[in-house]
Amino acid sequence: MKEEKNIIEKMEAFFEADNFSEVEKLLSEFEGKKDARFWMLNGKIEHKNQRWGNAINSFQKVVDADPSNKEAQVQIDIIKNIINYWNPDMFNP
Repeated sequence: MKEEKNIIEKMEAFFEADNFSEVEKLLSEFEGKKDARFWMLNGKIEHKNQRWGNAINSFQKVVDADPSNKEAQVQIDIIKNIINYWNPDMFNP
């Protein structure tokens, strides 16, 4: 359990240092309990890589585990706004 916590803290530190490739590597290799912190990091990486469906799924797992988590809900709302963005000028040459 403590080792899992240390790995997640290490991933969070890499994320804060903008070392996203290392976070992605550690996420893919992680074999511990996937809790809200894990899914939040995974969602942030998926968001960063514009994999919207995967990001929403990860953030939804955070909300399912902790319904009071506002950050995850805001991230879901942001992604839905990105997906639903429509600019009428794009269709008027």
